Amino acid sequence: MRFFPFSYYRFMVAGTLLFALSDCSGDEFTQEAADASVDSGGPQEASTGGSGGTSTGGTGGATGGSGGAPTGGAGGATGGTGASAGHAGTGGDAGPEPTCDPNESPPTDAIYVSAKEGDDNASQGSPEQPLQSLSNAIKLAVHNQIGKIILDQGTYKEAVVLSLQDPLVIMGGWIKVGTAWTRDCSQTARNKTLLHSPTSTGLQITGNSSVSLQTMVIQSTGTNNAAPDNQSGESCYGVFVSGAELSMNDVTIRACGGQDGGKANKYEEVQPPDCSQLQGTGCSMGEHGGSGSGGQDAKEAGTFTLNGYTPANGQHGNYGSNGNNGTPGNPGNTAQCYEKGCTGQQVSGSCPSNHYCGNETPQKDTSSQPGSCGCGGRGGSGGAGGRGGGGSFGIYATGNASVLVKNSRVEAASGGNGSPGQTGQIGLNGLDGKQGDSVMCYTQCKPMQVGEKCNCEQPGSYQLAGGEKGGKGGNGGNGGPGGAGSGGPSIAALIHGSATISHLNVDFLHSTAGTPGSPSAAQGDAKDILEVQ
Repeated sequence: MRFFPFSYYRFMVAGTLLFALSDCSGDEFTQEAADASVDSGGPQEASTGGSGGTSTGGTGGATGGSGGAPTGGAGGATGGTGASAGHAGTGGDAGPEPTCDPNESPPTDAIYVSAKEGDDNASQGSPEQPLQSLSNAIKLAVHNQIGKIILDQGTYKEAVVLSLQDPLVIMGGWIKVGTAWTRDCSQTARNKTLLHSPTSTGLQITGNSSVSLQTMVIQSTGTNNAAPDNQSGESCYGVFVSGAELSMNDVTIRACGGQDGGKANKYEEVQPPDCSQLQGTGCSMGEHGGSGSGGQDAKEAGTFTLNGYTPANGQHGNYGSNGNNGTPGNPGNTAQCYEKGCTGQQVSGSCPSNHYCGNETPQKDTSSQPGSCGCGGRGGSGGAGGRGGGGSFGIYATGNASVLVKNSRVEAASGGNGSPGQTGQIGLNGLDGKQGDSVMCYTQCKPMQVGEKCNCEQPGSYQLAGGEKGGKGGNGGNGGPGGAGSGGPSIAALIHGSATISHLNVDFLHSTAGTPGSPSAAQGDAKDILEVQ
């Protein structure tokens, strides 16, 4: 397994439970000690009882396993009831707190930062003249190859992305008073240094970075508004780690809530049919078209990738079928008609009895156009699929990331709600049939006296009416509705691929998954710890 819950590592020496922990000055928890007692499976209960104190006693968790009392806790060498490693948030402290010395001298090989009193423009990061922003302190640390940054208490409202070549330690829990820096050894020290990202990711660490964080709160910022129309909800991450090494001690991580999926309201408008060619062929009985089938709801909650969580959207609905063309129109009318114009010669005097006009005899059957049937209406477009809600992840570890968390709290907020699919477009009405076009029918030319001359004249013409119109086309069927989007997950610690997360005395707390866009759509997981490929 790639999740290593060593919440209750212990070394038995003369009946006393000893723990390998870093002290408050920031010494690293050794991986050798961690590897000595790695559990082989997923969340399991400790075999010899809960996290206990020594004779000096540790402080128990609020609702967790028995912690040490001032005169020796119930979880000592023989131990009380162990907390589940998968939900270490209910466990007590794993022994006495590391020593914190309020008289500790501030490190000399560090860059100092104070959100309240620092100045990024005129300072070089000394204790007397600290910088103001963590981002500029990181740039200076990289430039000067300094491996430690000390943060004054305060709120650092900035989005920090770390991609480093050299190891870096970032420490809160210090107080700047004048030009002096002292340790804050109170139980609430971590809450006084807040890295509050204005984005949906509290802290992002990528590449080959090796980073250590101590005594602070890391928080991402979400939105109460749903995603824009036809877009999936954005996910929130407290700490996003890809391929890097990260250790955290005395840290609270708070991920914002996943964003709701956007409203589904996009489909292609269908165009009315063209009935210009339906004068006899292609006509039918004018039945209405059938409705399109609905799009499938999101059947899975989403996918986990190297770049984060991708919500699952509903499928678009299907087009309604076209209505059938109407019944055929009547054929056109037919008559014996003459050619237009006369070719006989004009002569002087009265018309002789044998005067010849050129089109007296040429005649032919002439027919008007038949009536056309009405086209069937086109089927309506399918409705757009609903959009999935974003997830909330306290820690998202991916891409060979190696994460170690101690004496900390990791919180995920609620997942975002999925949106329902859009109703399909109403099918278009069928069109009326059309009467056939008429044609002109000319009468026979005759000799006629025009003054003192005899001429050939065509005395008349008339319109030969077209055939009566055909039946109206059937209406197109309505488009099917779009499927619903999934609800987003709420996961305190997400382990993706070959990443690992190890923990000691950590509260993992999840919230509720988002509601899917329909009861039949998938809902994301709501778990403290989830391992996925």
